[in-house]
Amino acid sequence: MNKKLLIIIPIIVVIIIIAIILFFVFNNKNESDDNFLNGTNQAPVHNPLEDATLSNGQWPTSGLMSKIPRISVGTVGDVVETDSGTSVSVFNISLSDYQNYIAQVQHAGFNINEQSTSTTNSVLYSSSNAEGISIKTSYSTETQKMSLVISQSTNSVNTTTNNIVQ
Repeated sequence: MNKKLLIIIPIIVVIIIIAIILFFVFNNKNESDDNFLNGTNQAPVHNPLEDATLSNGQWPTSGLMSKIPRISVGTVGDVVETDSGTSVSVFNISLSDYQNYIAQVQHAGFNINEQSTSTTNSVLYSSSNAEGISIKTSYSTETQKMSLVISQSTNSVNTTTNNIVQ
């Protein structure tokens, strides 16, 4: 049963990250979308995922990704970029590499509303910066994979910080 749990936790983390991306993509509705749903506007339905750029193997450096440090270890996997955010997977990194990267992210100003949780084989970290850009990461010690999502927050930024011991 314990082996099943070791396999299930990273899968759940990936599903959560995908759900976060989809939330931000579909949460950016405007008034014309509401009018269309009410039947008062006959505009065609736009699928926000049509505008997504999919790639792999290269760390993106444009848009919101220019606000965070580039990771210097591991292998960049899938990258999904939309107008509202970017998701990146990085494979073959150690826990200490992940922790060093989080320290770089914090040093780059992502230290507002910090939250960190860890289990035996996973670590989750999220924070935002003064510009209202949020970053959410997860790391699996089992698969040595980091997943990262960066997006523009829609909420106002609380400027208090919480010190997190890693």
